[in-house]
Amino acid sequence: MLRGFGRVDVMIAHSPPLGVNDDPDDPVHVGLSGLRAYVERCRPAMLLHGHTYPPMPVKRFAGTEIRHVRGHRIVELPGP
Repeated sequence: MLRGFGRVDVMIAHSPPLGVNDDPDDPVHVGLSGLRAYVERCRPAMLLHGHTYPPMPVKRFAGTEIRHVRGHRIVELPGP
C-alpha cells in the first residue's frame, strides 16, 4: 500500500517497521515489512508508532528517528 505513497517528514503508524522495536517471539507484535521498505526508500525524518512493547526501543533506523509512543509523548519535530 505504501509503494505509491510520497515522502513525508513525519509519519505516524500503528506498528513499527519490521525488525524495528518488534518482538520476534510474539508474531502478533512484529512490525510491517511494507513500512520497513518505505522507511528505507523515503527516509522520513521521524516515525512515531505504538503497538509493540520494546524494552529498549530503537531510536534510529535508515536515517529516520523512530519513536515508540505509549500514552502521550511530546516530541520536538525535526527542522528544515
